[in-house]
Amino acid sequence: MLKYFFVTFFCGILTYANPLKISARQIGPTEEDRRLVTEKLLNHPVILKALDHKDYRVIATTLEDRPFSSGVDYIVHIFNYTDATMLRITGPSDFSILPKIQMTIEDVAASPEEYEEAVQVLSDNSDFSQGLISGDLVAYEPMPSTLASPDTFRGIGGPRIVGVGLRSQTDPNIHEIVGVNLSNMEVVRFENKAPPTSLATLAVCGLPNAGQAVTGKGRAGSAQIDINDDTGPLWNFIVIRPSASSGSKGSGLEIRNVYYKGKLILARAHTPILNVQYSGGVCGPYRDWSYAENYFNAVGSDEAPGIRIASQPPTTIFDTGNDRGNFRGVAIYQSEDKVTLVTEFSAGWYRYASQFELYNDGTIKPIFQFSAVRNSCVCYTHHHHVYWRFDFDLDGKPNSAMVSNGSEFRAVDYETMFRKNEDNKYWRITSSDGNSIYDVIPGDNDGVADYYGVADAWLLRYKSNEIDDNRIRTSTRAALNSFVTGENIFNQDLVMWYSGHFVHSHDGMQKDHEGELGPTLTPITR
Repeated sequence: MLKYFFVTFFCGILTYANPLKISARQIGPTEEDRRLVTEKLLNHPVILKALDHKDYRVIATTLEDRPFSSGVDYIVHIFNYTDATMLRITGPSDFSILPKIQMTIEDVAASPEEYEEAVQVLSDNSDFSQGLISGDLVAYEPMPSTLASPDTFRGIGGPRIVGVGLRSQTDPNIHEIVGVNLSNMEVVRFENKAPPTSLATLAVCGLPNAGQAVTGKGRAGSAQIDINDDTGPLWNFIVIRPSASSGSKGSGLEIRNVYYKGKLILARAHTPILNVQYSGGVCGPYRDWSYAENYFNAVGSDEAPGIRIASQPPTTIFDTGNDRGNFRGVAIYQSEDKVTLVTEFSAGWYRYASQFELYNDGTIKPIFQFSAVRNSCVCYTHHHHVYWRFDFDLDGKPNSAMVSNGSEFRAVDYETMFRKNEDNKYWRITSSDGNSIYDVIPGDNDGVADYYGVADAWLLRYKSNEIDDNRIRTSTRAALNSFVTGENIFNQDLVMWYSGHFVHSHDGMQKDHEGELGPTLTPITR
């Protein structure tokens, strides 16, 4: 069924040498909407009372569409430095009901403003000021982002301590990850020069860090994209930049209400879960966030905040080996047989690129890539796991699923978890009338889940509170098995989760920016 979104504001059109024409219309809340909601919330009597005489900061304001109805809800995270608590405040953006305040254990990454303040505190500290002011000591965003309570999972029950990596340009022996307590502006140093789940040693691996600022969570940026050929509509969809993407940690490049030649294919496709585990527990494990947009290169015209129609192929760190760029958001580029959507985002020292290739024949190819800028942890073998969520709505009707062993199919009538093997090679999604069929075919490099990766695919019944696993997870590991409750999925609103697994090893055999995963969603014509 169709998931509703926002109203239209303006449009731009680019026509290319071939018959395709791309039209982009800005939709959704604006930065001004976000500012006004935040301002109104902070002046609301309920919030004024809760934060009276408190030192606090708004970490993020996110405006999200309400499932199955009109209207927009806000989710605002505020850290109360006085009481060392993270507040999650929710409600409708028209403030028709009172704001709901909850203390949360969500491990919300440091905002760009918090990180900047932490670096400034270090610049005023006698131990680091000379090196930072001279430029010999370079600050970088480490993993983990916050160190509120290094001895407990997810930083529960402690002050907001923002991590900052510091590395000398001239002396490799000078390398340290420190914390800055934003409640009292004290610097926290660690016995081994890094917090327990991280490293700062002589050895570093990865590409040079450009040090360009990233976006915070919730920045406005979505557009309705319409792609026509000389016969009429080809692709129609909503694109959402990572900063505005759904989920507690964002979900990277997100597309919604995806139509091919007038037929609904997907209500939503995105990557709400992203995590990393190190062999031997050298660092991490980490649950990464997917909303902090990194700069990459895209030349073209901006049709909405963070949405650019590119006039030439965009390039990311994976194309150039260079961390520097001129644009943050989603770039859309048309080539002969497809339209490509691309973005780059970061979590600490990790760099990720996410793409959707939409082919003229109806094929959808998601692509995910993994890299990192210089740090000590990635010198050790680590395992990246990315989890796509495909909310199938073929023809806007109930859907059913089958799995193939390569020669025959068997029906999947109940919620099921899968590992790829000789019995489970690929999956088929079919509309209730049989008129629309898509196969989900694993990529050659997608790997097979280990214990930490959990599984390779899940077929589930749609639930609005299962956009990600944040409300139920108890570690950085994906908790998707908890969604498998045995419900019937035959002719239902069907969701498929698909995971890819990449082993990253700096052993001289891999490039610093190598690694490309993703299945292919292939239309089947009868």
